Amino acid sequence: MASKTFISVFPGLQFINLQWRLKWYLESRSSVLSSSSSSRFTPSLKRVFLNLVSNLSALESVRIGVENPPLDVLNADVEDDGDDLHITDEGFVKEWLPRVSGALKLLSLSDFWVQSSQNLIELELKNAWLAVQNMNAMPMLTSLTLELIRLDDKNLTEFNTCFPNLQVLNLIDVRGLKMPMIHLLNLKTCHWTVTDSPSYICIIAPNLLTLRLECRSPYAIYIEAPLCYNLHLALEHLNGFAVKRFQKLKNVQLECSNIRSLIRKLHRLETVETLTLDIRAGGNSKFNLEVLFCTFPNITSLCFKPRVWSEFEVWCGDIGLKGCLGQGNNFEGRID
Repeated sequence: MASKTFISVFPGLQFINLQWRLKWYLESRSSVLSSSSSSRFTPSLKRVFLNLVSNLSALESVRIGVENPPLDVLNADVEDDGDDLHITDEGFVKEWLPRVSGALKLLSLSDFWVQSSQNLIELELKNAWLAVQNMNAMPMLTSLTLELIRLDDKNLTEFNTCFPNLQVLNLIDVRGLKMPMIHLLNLKTCHWTVTDSPSYICIIAPNLLTLRLECRSPYAIYIEAPLCYNLHLALEHLNGFAVKRFQKLKNVQLECSNIRSLIRKLHRLETVETLTLDIRAGGNSKFNLEVLFCTFPNITSLCFKPRVWSEFEVWCGDIGLKGCLGQGNNFEGRID
């Protein structure tokens, strides 16, 4: 309103960085609540932002949020039934995001934790670049899906702190990881597709029941999930694999370029009853059943996916039935 020059260039703005100072908001709201006068007014971050983007169509970067609150506010038991700083609210996002999404390259949203954590228990984010440094914790969130995300948290340190009570986690094609560790005590279901090739992958989840882990060629994987019931591993190849003993593992599916190598890296899994084997394109399935049944001695159901079976059948024909079954004198095998 004060500058004609600004008004003339405003429609071509490409970057918006609107940060609300929480201290101002709290002081303003306190004044309104303590005043009997209706003339006082608490400005709304949502209203200001909607006015800004109403005539913009070439936005490349949007940063909107509440500046990091002081520690005494963050740790206090603050009550606030408003939603004017809940900027990840579904209705609010749908009101403006479709207008500017065509050219958008960077999106950063930061809520006021008291308002955003009231009802939000499930969150899904796709196609974004996320910075989690100093992000407020979301203790009420129980389900999180990140898909096609660039995450600036190489080891998932901030991530574990921000979402302490997750029960369902889907990390699909998440990039930017180096030595990631998922350490979530309440996690029950996890689907993790690791796009990068980190040197080390670690999962510590004492209540995890179902794990699907897809990755390329990590140097080593460590899993600490004693209650895990269903396990699906899909990878190119693996140098090291360590598990703090599975106590209740029943169903296993393995997909690998070299099944024999992967099986040899697994500890003896006596609780497994159902085993499914698959092989990636260009891999080989040259393994014998003796090695297989030594690792999984109590399976009652064995499924070979079509590619595994066709290659195994050819290889078995080349080396003979004895080679397929193994050389142990006391070994007995049966395929139903």
